[in-house]
Amino acid sequence: MARKGKTLAQQCKFYNCEDFVHDVMLYHYACGNKKGMVEDYKELNKEARQIVVQQIFEAYYNSALQDIIMRLMFD
Repeated sequence: MARKGKTLAQQCKFYNCEDFVHDVMLYHYACGNKKGMVEDYKELNKEARQIVVQQIFEAYYNSALQDIIMRLMFD
């Protein structure tokens, strides 16, 4: 069964991590597993998705940012 509509706290507990965005999503991206990053994003509820995008903008404003946002929003 697909995990949908989860909060960041629920995802941290499920993945046993402190920061879901940095520890899980961006780890997938750095390893070249962009599909995994998008799948993780799609598991989140609307509020959590907004927080994820905001955190990426704040922490990772670099050349990869456009690719990340395009994959999250349009894949």
